[in-house]
Amino acid sequence: MRARALRPLIGLIALLALAEALLWSGVFPSAFPSVFPGPSSGPAPGTEARDTTAASSLLAQAAGARAPNALHPAGRAPNQGSFLMLADIHFDPFADPAIVPRLAAASVDQWPAIFQSSLRSPASSPGAEASPGPSSPASVAALSKGTRDSNYALLASALAAAHGSGTSYDYVLVAGDYLTHDFRFKYRAQKLADQDFPDFAIKTMVFVSRTIQSAFPKAPVFGVVGNGDSACGDYAESPHSALFAALAAEWNVVASRPDAARDLADGGYYAVPHPTVPNQELIVLNSTFWSSLYHAGCSAPADAPGEAPGDIEMAWLRQRLEQAQLAGKTAVLAMHIPPGFDAFNSATQGECAQPTALWKTKYTADFLDTVDKYQAILRGAYAAHLHRDDFRVFTGGAGPFLPLQVLPPISPIYLNDPAFEVGRYDRDTGALADYSVIYLKNFSPAGAAEPPDWAREYSFGSAYSLPAYSVLNLASLAAAIRTKPAVRNEFFDFYAAHNAISSIVAAKDWPYYACAQTQFRAEDYARCACAPASK
Repeated sequence: MRARALRPLIGLIALLALAEALLWSGVFPSAFPSVFPGPSSGPAPGTEARDTTAASSLLAQAAGARAPNALHPAGRAPNQGSFLMLADIHFDPFADPAIVPRLAAASVDQWPAIFQSSLRSPASSPGAEASPGPSSPASVAALSKGTRDSNYALLASALAAAHGSGTSYDYVLVAGDYLTHDFRFKYRAQKLADQDFPDFAIKTMVFVSRTIQSAFPKAPVFGVVGNGDSACGDYAESPHSALFAALAAEWNVVASRPDAARDLADGGYYAVPHPTVPNQELIVLNSTFWSSLYHAGCSAPADAPGEAPGDIEMAWLRQRLEQAQLAGKTAVLAMHIPPGFDAFNSATQGECAQPTALWKTKYTADFLDTVDKYQAILRGAYAAHLHRDDFRVFTGGAGPFLPLQVLPPISPIYLNDPAFEVGRYDRDTGALADYSVIYLKNFSPAGAAEPPDWAREYSFGSAYSLPAYSVLNLASLAAAIRTKPAVRNEFFDFYAAHNAISSIVAAKDWPYYACAQTQFRAEDYARCACAPASK
């Protein structure tokens, strides 16, 4: 998540928790109703089998937790598949300070057992209940114990809900920010050796990656590097870093592909064939290099002219798209930070003519020119970072041409309810056809004594009465958000996953958010956001 002022915390939020932690046995019981009926797909070529036994013991299921509602009761079209979208996990390994020295001294293969022992350990504060264990159900408040981000219990509960939804996922997309906010600050607060910080950050990133892969052993997992995923500091990971090299060896989808592994090790970005769509590339970007907040950390040398990592990556993207077009291929893009404007900061500052840009102006312009040039082969895009459920629409001379889905977060740090998305896509084109948001429904003080209730919040098509997710329908929705109060109110209710506090956007501020959905250049955004707002 970008550095920004935190939303005011109103009261003490009693957060949710894992009811019962069960050691992973290889297959979850079929506890939830079928979401997308169909046979399980096998692993994509080259993704077989890294040993994830050590991490698999972390995965837990909330015993007695209510199931997500059936996402698409009518089933799916014959040529459609399903995939899982996770984002902004922000896993906090410091949530239980008592185990941090053991984590620091252990190899990542030993971390699962350490976290399991943490769940079974007595609570450290006087008079508090013990942490949940395999035979001791706990209140849902354990899901945020010790952190405002995601602790082990919340991560395990979310993965259990995703796995137990009854959906067979063709693949999993993790759109970045695996690591907790203020990672370096929290590490130093533990009085650990500062020189060991990079190793600890890398171990945490690897641990979360293995935990997700273990939850879905038959599905390829495509990871994206976020601005917080760094052994240097927020927005600071340098090219050719030890973290990038570790991920290139760890992530199955690139480890067996020399070109992709090289690109990931060099700059945190890569391109691989789509796991099911013929003649399509999944191009995974490291948009942190394009961020207006990026600064090379870890004593990186100054960039020579034309050799800034953002310039190198932009040239790489153009080359990948050109090669794909010449080869008759299509492409889907994934990134962490989307282009455009930070609606929250822009509204907070109240300067519609001087909005806060997420990317440097140069890279925004280069990216817009690039996607416009290759719009004929682009089939979709995905991002995260905003900690909200949102979207973007790119428009050229011939009209809207590229939809970008902004994914909701697992971390609840910005007063949102934890959520993830399940997408239904066309296996012929790779285009997203529909999606459903699964959220932690009882993530509130009232739910503190209940088991976690992961439920369907909404499905795109039915919520907005649209026949399908498409760029034209998204453009229509964006226009309706600006002109129809009922649609606008519904969108903002979904925006923070029904969170009663954060879903409220002041009447004077909604143009900042609505204009960010379609405007990517400062002058266009200012013209839109500064226009008199309709009621």
